[in-house]
Amino acid sequence: LFGKLIPDLLRYLSKSKQPDIVLENFAKLISSTEITSIMYRELLDGKFFKKVLTICEYSELSIEILKSYKEFTELLLSRLVFAKNIESYFTELSDKKLLLILAVQFTLGLINNSQLSDILSKYIKFKISEIAESFNLSSDYFIAGLGSFGSKSMGFKSDIDLIFVVRNFDNYEAIQYNFQELLENIKNELSIFEVDCSLRPEGNKSPLAWDLKSYKEYFTDRARVWEFQSLLKTKFICGNSNLFSEFFSIFNDRLRTLDIRHVRTEMLAMIKSLRGKHNSIFLGTIDIKNGWGGLTYINFIISFLLIKNPDLIIKSYNK
Repeated sequence: LFGKLIPDLLRYLSKSKQPDIVLENFAKLISSTEITSIMYRELLDGKFFKKVLTICEYSELSIEILKSYKEFTELLLSRLVFAKNIESYFTELSDKKLLLILAVQFTLGLINNSQLSDILSKYIKFKISEIAESFNLSSDYFIAGLGSFGSKSMGFKSDIDLIFVVRNFDNYEAIQYNFQELLENIKNELSIFEVDCSLRPEGNKSPLAWDLKSYKEYFTDRARVWEFQSLLKTKFICGNSNLFSEFFSIFNDRLRTLDIRHVRTEMLAMIKSLRGKHNSIFLGTIDIKNGWGGLTYINFIISFLLIKNPDLIIKSYNK
């Protein structure tokens, strides 16, 4: 069976920019297949074989997932990795299986960067909502996403930034325990991602869940510019949507009272600090993320414009 594949394999390698990598990853893929003859027989489909070789050439992530979880080879053999309606499979897909499907489809051009981010964000929202619902939390609460998750701009290595907000602390200890347990379940279910709640007020040393009154006091008395900046990307995940609207109104009202000159001064200081921290070690190279005019600086400009014009945030939150 392998002998029948050789002409197509040599033809692909002759045109490849990275033939050694193709062969190395193809060998890893075959070694992760329990019954090699089944894989070879499927690869006799020329179009399928070309797709597999393209994955071997350009998607190290896909190969590493298949190598680590050999049972996932079935997703490739069944062609499920090419499925168009990925959202309809959310209930049966683990985070690792989803990542494999997205890596394959992105590599083959079946989805673009925006679609990748959108599907990742929707899947994570679906899973967190499902977990929270199973907890039957009695508190009046909501869970919100921040950062790239909140703005639906996730990539394969993005973190999941969350905050937990309740209306009142009727039983402080019980609420903290319940949300700590909930967070552990979310981390276990989405173990391939880094789940982080450090963007809550006072960071990791503070209570995991905050109530609305405490947030209002924090916004008024102690919140710094970068914290307002991080909350600009907040998106509702699950819980009480009315409570989230109240939270947003408090946040938005506070933005309108900020001294925009102070905001500009603080942001310029942060940019200067980042510039020093990320000043390229490799002189003469271009840092797309942190270099002047890079993604980080574009984000600062957008954040400044949103803080200066809070009405724009209302349109953003409602999308």
